[in-house]
Amino acid sequence: ALKADDIPKGWTADLELSNGYRMGEFCVILKERFWRNYLDTESNGRMAFAELCQVTKDMGRAKNVKGMWLKELDHAATDFFSKTEPGLAAMTEMDLFRDFIVSAFGSTLQVWNYLHMDTSRTGMLLPPDFEDACKTIGFQGNTGYVYQCLNTDLWKNCVARRDFDPEKHPEPQEDRAATAPGKLHSSQSLPDIRPKTSPHQPRTTKAADEILKTSLQQIKMRRAIEEKHRKANVGMKSLGELKTLLVARYGNLFSAWRQALDLDGNGRLSFGEFCLAMRDLGYTGNSKAAWHALDSDNDGFIQLDDLDPETEHMVTSYRDAATDKFGNMLASWTDMCKDGNGVIDKATFAAHCKHLNWTGNVGLLYASLKNDRTRKHMSLRDYDTPAHMAFLRGDYEMITESKVEVSTDFLERNSNSFRQRWNRAQATSQIAAREESAFNDRKKDKASNDIESLRELLLKKYGTLTSAWRFAFEESENGKVYFVQFCNAMRCLGYAGNIKKCFHDLDKDDKGHLLLEDLDAESADIIKSFRKLLLKKYGSYIKAWAALDYNKSNSLDVDELVTVCKYIGYKHDAKTLFRCLVEFPGKQSISMGDLDPAAMRAYYRGDLEAMSPQEKGAAARKKKEEEMLMARKSMMGADDLNSLKMELMRKFRTMTAGWRFGLDIECNGKLSYVDFAKACRGMGFIGNIKGCWKELDDDDSGLITFNELDPDWYDKISSFSEKLLDKYTSYESAWKKIDADKSRAISAEEFVEVCADIGYEGTKKECRQLFKQLLSPQETTMKEKDLQYGGIVTMAVNRGFRMTMKDSDLLSKDDQAKLELKRRATVAQMEKSKVLGAKDMQSLKKELVRKYGSITAAWRYGLDPAQNGKIGLVDFGKACRNVAFVGDVNACFKEMDDDDSGVITFNELDATWFERLSSFQECLLGKYKTYQSAWNAIDTDKSNTIGCEELVEVCAEIGYPGSAAEVRLLFKQIIKDQSQKFVAFEDLQFGGVLVKTVTGLKTADFDDDLLTQDEKGAALRQKRATIAAEELDKVMGANDWPSLKKEMIKKFGTLTAAWRFGLDVASNGKMGLVDFSKACRNMGFVGDIKTCFSQLDDDNSGIITFNEIDSECNKQLTAFHQQILDKFDTYKIAWQVIDENGNNELDEDEFLQICKANAIQGNPRYLFRQHLKKGMSQITFADLSGVGDIVKDTRRAALRHSSTLLPAE
Repeated sequence: ALKADDIPKGWTADLELSNGYRMGEFCVILKERFWRNYLDTESNGRMAFAELCQVTKDMGRAKNVKGMWLKELDHAATDFFSKTEPGLAAMTEMDLFRDFIVSAFGSTLQVWNYLHMDTSRTGMLLPPDFEDACKTIGFQGNTGYVYQCLNTDLWKNCVARRDFDPEKHPEPQEDRAATAPGKLHSSQSLPDIRPKTSPHQPRTTKAADEILKTSLQQIKMRRAIEEKHRKANVGMKSLGELKTLLVARYGNLFSAWRQALDLDGNGRLSFGEFCLAMRDLGYTGNSKAAWHALDSDNDGFIQLDDLDPETEHMVTSYRDAATDKFGNMLASWTDMCKDGNGVIDKATFAAHCKHLNWTGNVGLLYASLKNDRTRKHMSLRDYDTPAHMAFLRGDYEMITESKVEVSTDFLERNSNSFRQRWNRAQATSQIAAREESAFNDRKKDKASNDIESLRELLLKKYGTLTSAWRFAFEESENGKVYFVQFCNAMRCLGYAGNIKKCFHDLDKDDKGHLLLEDLDAESADIIKSFRKLLLKKYGSYIKAWAALDYNKSNSLDVDELVTVCKYIGYKHDAKTLFRCLVEFPGKQSISMGDLDPAAMRAYYRGDLEAMSPQEKGAAARKKKEEEMLMARKSMMGADDLNSLKMELMRKFRTMTAGWRFGLDIECNGKLSYVDFAKACRGMGFIGNIKGCWKELDDDDSGLITFNELDPDWYDKISSFSEKLLDKYTSYESAWKKIDADKSRAISAEEFVEVCADIGYEGTKKECRQLFKQLLSPQETTMKEKDLQYGGIVTMAVNRGFRMTMKDSDLLSKDDQAKLELKRRATVAQMEKSKVLGAKDMQSLKKELVRKYGSITAAWRYGLDPAQNGKIGLVDFGKACRNVAFVGDVNACFKEMDDDDSGVITFNELDATWFERLSSFQECLLGKYKTYQSAWNAIDTDKSNTIGCEELVEVCAEIGYPGSAAEVRLLFKQIIKDQSQKFVAFEDLQFGGVLVKTVTGLKTADFDDDLLTQDEKGAALRQKRATIAAEELDKVMGANDWPSLKKEMIKKFGTLTAAWRFGLDVASNGKMGLVDFSKACRNMGFVGDIKTCFSQLDDDNSGIITFNEIDSECNKQLTAFHQQILDKFDTYKIAWQVIDENGNNELDEDEFLQICKANAIQGNPRYLFRQHLKKGMSQITFADLSGVGDIVKDTRRAALRHSSTLLPAE
């Protein structure tokens, strides 16, 4: 919106007279001067009535806006008006000016380019230059008015070419929010008016002189702007200016101390609090110097006397006088505020000070205590915050705010305990109240004796009848008051009439109890309609309060309640509703407890539904019925051959995997009746097993093979196996060939290439389907044993098929013996080389590459583990000892240190790969500026990883000069180890560290590093808004899978722990809808459980596994546990080995050492956190085996004893 401070001085007069314009003139001003920058801010060419109202209000014109809209603007009754609206586009000076330019020169571009306007070639026109140019071209209109209409940018006092016709001369509009008034943006520069000459055409002396003249003008203009900026910088830079600002903003230093500095009210400021306060106040001076200047006693804190000793002395002396006179500050306030309206004025305060015999400056003290200087009265909160808090608690003696010295005597210490002092104070208060009541009764000899006088008494004492009902009658908060309660309340009130008659007069329908409508029907109707509306709209008072309290202040004042009532459609008077809900007169806000005390208690005990016992019982019965229904459905298993096949497909995803892991568990390729029956019973088959067996056993052989279960897939697998062995003769040779990267796994694309290589007849789609058939359940890559199982299936049917596992199986016994001797000699030689170790720089490099997979990984983890980008002689010596280097370390270091700098960088270790990495980093940062932007752009699938082929596409996009083959080699250099298939975000960052150390390349990890302070502040505010929304979600409960996922991580620490202790409590490895519903309800899930379950159940199997909850975590945990079982066979043996100290616990350091010692792949810190329980710092055997149970069903083959055969050397 257009503000008064945003308008330059030259325009102020027009806006001040805007109320004096006729409607037509005012509309012309809107059109010509403010349309583009302040009316049509969204550049959609139109404006609505609400937007016009806001703009006219900001401009100071508030008269007859609707009439102006109907008569002058919205002629077509479209509820919008544009700049070309009939009547608005009348012949004005601007129209005459544009018509004149078009008729005389053809276009605005012609009149500007041929120097009819821009005679000085500066790219801009000042007011005198514009008037001279208009005279030159012969324009006779009002040039001053035309200039103001063209100058639409309020921050500059000149007209550029784009201002003549923005549609024909578009330029990027600068962001005013990032540029202060009178200050050039960082990207703004003076126009380039150099003559456009050919690079081979020599410049004339006249042109050079013209350029020199223009350059001098630009330098002079830039210096003038810099001087203007320097004069405009009027921020605080000294302690005196700070005090001046505080006084100007808050009226006095004491108010500034309470509102801007001492925010927590403890009477002192630490250095951190002081810095935050200075930043919020916009202090531009040296905060540290200001701190030391104020902290004169060097005690590490600043008190009010350090800032303003006189004010401190004044306030302290007054408080001492008030405390000496009345005992506490609340009693002093009570003495002043005798009328009970909760506020006092200056005259009352002056009389009070006079009564205290306090001789200080009363006016200054009153202004200092009153926080809001615009108010003419002072409240208890302003007067003394502890007294205000004690008053809200009903502690009129301020016992809760007083401190008592601890005595060594038991009786004295017991009598001075808080409970005893509180009871004494309450007893004293009650006795005094009774005595005062009796005295007043005796003095006045008057008492209420009927319903009308009772209502007057209640209004006088409690302010409203609703407040009287809450605090005088309603004890149990159930909305009912019975006769005994009513009698007790009436006695406390001093009612002198017939209590029984009064009760029956109020209870007109003889229901035996009183309700609020019996005492005040109007207020009861107002509150009841409001509560009914909230329950209808939000379901419960807790959810309703979360929506009403939009600023999260846990309170609503009158204005906020009016806004809320208007929003939800409440029809009664909101201010009357506020008076009915407020706790006591003088209180300025209401809370959830005022709305419904039971909801407040339910909220604090965690019962977000706030259901009654009857409602909870009904919900529990309904839930139990649903669970029983789901249990009956889950018990219905397969009962014939077709349903058995469907169950195999549902459970194992493919028919081949179902045969392999569901039926042929021994991996023989064939199945007897006994084994078939066991397998069927294990899967819950409830049909005729024998009949199903006969239906499968077509040849009556007494055995079932895979071709009898699925002939189509048997033919495809058999054909593939035969062609594979025809090509490579043995599975060992085949695997060596197709597993070229030695990753022990092949992907689907690699399998398609294998099929094409061996001549398998099938399309790429059919090859991918065959790949899925051979996979183990829940796996995405194929292992060697998956490939071998195709031969097992084929050999069980085809007797002529010869399945050769190793190359040595094709040799004679003599050749096998020779091969074994050769293998032993090779192993001995390798062991000998390991013992001897590297002796020079070349052998050291080879050893590093052998150990870490690449020279970059060797530098990253072997030489420079601290990732400083450089290493000294000490670190180099440590790294050499770690790889058993036996040569001269000093000589090797000097050989690498080409520049004799005393440190080694990566370019001295391998110059070739340094150049390639440097080129890649420069191209990447040249395109995306920061690593965060680069990662967001290239990680298109949001998997937080980048594959090799994806990196090839990225390099082509950023202009990396290397070929695709070179990029693949670069990929192997960037990854952590050669078994890793993806590049992570930290891998990209580490490349920048290597290059930055040598070349000084400027790198930025995150986008926030490039932001200004204002932009960072905006981002921080956005973050706070997001946090506020998340807090609202916490109150409302999770309602979809992302919010449920966050809730589980918050409650259990990790999704693995959430699966173990929140979801799969029975440790079955899978969950049905019933168990999932129980778990969701236990975690306060309020969304659609069935929809959430369907989102997680990717395979529509009716059950959920941990792989569907977090596939990436499941993959890493499965790989880890497979390595553990491959190495130690069982978890029990593994725990006995790794628990070296025998304390039955492993902390993080022990776990990292174990992973390193046993060459466990993966991120050890991530794996350690996945095994932890929340709140624990060590893992136990139960944690290790429990996580193993999670992944055993999805990776059974990987968790058994490894059947992989070592290749012969």
